[in-house]
Amino acid sequence: MNKIAVHSAYITLLHNKIKVLNNELAALLSDAENETKSSAGDKHETAISLLQLQQEKISFQLNDAHIQLQALQKINPETIANTVAVGSLVLTNKGYLYISLALGKIIIDDAPIMAVSPQSPIGIALKGHSANSKVMCNGMEFIILSTE
Repeated sequence: MNKIAVHSAYITLLHNKIKVLNNELAALLSDAENETKSSAGDKHETAISLLQLQQEKISFQLNDAHIQLQALQKINPETIANTVAVGSLVLTNKGYLYISLALGKIIIDDAPIMAVSPQSPIGIALKGHSANSKVMCNGMEFIILSTE
C-alpha cells in the first residue's frame, strides 16, 4: 500500500465533502431568498427559521471540514518512521490504519483503510510501537506487521 496514495485519497474525500456542503448551503440560501419573497405569516416565519437552522448546521459542518483539511495537509505523507506516529500508515493483523484524523474508512485497491485519530484509543495504543509489536486495545490484540 502506498501511503502517499492513501493521504491523497483522504484529501480528495475532504475536498468532495466541502464541495457537497457548499452546494447544500447555496441551495439553502436560494431557498431562503425565495421564501422571503413569499407572503408573511406564521407558516412563513417557521419556514425561514428552519432554513436558518439548516444553514447554521451546514456552516458548522463546512467549518469542521475545512479544519480537518488544514490538519491533514500539515501531514507530510513522504515521511517514513520506524515507529507509529502521526502520519503513519500501519498494517496490522486487523488491516490498515492511517494515523491522522478520524475520517473513517476508504478502500484503495480492494484494501480497506481506516483513518484514525492519534488521540483515539487505538492511536494511543499504537504510538511509538514498531513492526512485530503486539498491542492490546479494547480487548483486541493488534500485531503491527509494518509501518510506513
